[in-house]
Amino acid sequence: MLAGCTDTVSLQTVSDASADAAPSRVCPAGDAVVRAVAEIPSSFGEPRAMAARDGVVHVVLARSDGSGLVARTRDGALLELAAAPDPVALAVDDRYDYVASKSASAILRVDADGSVRSATNHAATHLTVGRLGRAYWSTEAQVFTWDFVAAAPTKIGGARAGTAGLAHDENDLFLLTDGALSRLRVATGQETSWGSSCGPGAPALSRDFVHCANGSSIFALSLASGLTSEWAMDQPGAATVVTARGRVLWRTATGADRGAVVSRPRDGLGEPQRLAEVDARTSLLATDGCAAYFISGRTIFSRAL
Repeated sequence: MLAGCTDTVSLQTVSDASADAAPSRVCPAGDAVVRAVAEIPSSFGEPRAMAARDGVVHVVLARSDGSGLVARTRDGALLELAAAPDPVALAVDDRYDYVASKSASAILRVDADGSVRSATNHAATHLTVGRLGRAYWSTEAQVFTWDFVAAAPTKIGGARAGTAGLAHDENDLFLLTDGALSRLRVATGQETSWGSSCGPGAPALSRDFVHCANGSSIFALSLASGLTSEWAMDQPGAATVVTARGRVLWRTATGADRGAVVSRPRDGLGEPQRLAEVDARTSLLATDGCAAYFISGRTIFSRAL
């Protein structure tokens, strides 16, 4: 959940200094232009999930034969890191890639050398990672957590039928289900639920709000009041939402081949602004807190924020 700066921002020069930004993250100077990062080889398959950290883009891809892989960008290329059969979700921290493998019914933890450790017998649908390498994942009926070191994965929280999104803000776990968003205090097990208009897709967490999408609008849910408001209307195809440098970002789709990466200041001042034109083949979007990363065609692009 790398996000950024103070709530009063412009869409031009923005400092990175908020509590929900990575404390040591200093964004490099860069022009606000779209740049190609790497091509996705056709032999890798189709991208299923994407994440970014410290300028490196992480992608899991699936092939038609059920095989798959996890890959990272390096020196202008996307390089295979490890096999990951039928991957459905991805999370990263400063050391590992965490992949939910559907056909293997496992959570895979992959290090920089491609070595893999797994938590088996968990048919995960969504995955996130918190502090100190502790992963959290949801199945159709439960949420599990493990640090891949001590004992074995443990169950937390109640039954989770129909989980549609999962996120972690370094303190609490947030779960999207049909018509509700729940915050689970991991340390105590205390849970708070709010009605929401969120649809499937990862929500974006900031200090005071959760932003999410339902396929046509972006919503903001206040963590203080529990109230949900329609925050940006007429955003067709909106699903995954991310925050970075005082902005909320998402993708839209206005047809089979047309879409955009869209940004709006997190304080809600000003109208949504198109940052890049993209195709509508995927809704994948990621940020490392300094740039937005997205796929169009078979190219990974970045746009400094």
